[in-house]
Amino acid sequence: MVGRGEPAARRARARSIALEDLTEAHADEYQELVATAAAERLGPGRARTELVDRHREEFEQRLTAAHEAEGLSRSSFGSER
Repeated sequence: MVGRGEPAARRARARSIALEDLTEAHADEYQELVATAAAERLGPGRARTELVDRHREEFEQRLTAAHEAEGLSRSSFGSER
């Protein structure tokens, strides 16, 4: 079926954009978190999770903006989690 799954792909792309923006905005802090995760033998995903936890409100704002840029309706935002 044509278009099937498109909203999910757009939500994933919006989340990726928001994560990348947050990582760039807090590059030094992110690098410290990556180093800490590596020392604890954890992957870089743990560092991003920690960064999002520390800057939750900012991440949510960036995610909302990315969703809107992807053309997703506000009702689809809750499907992210």
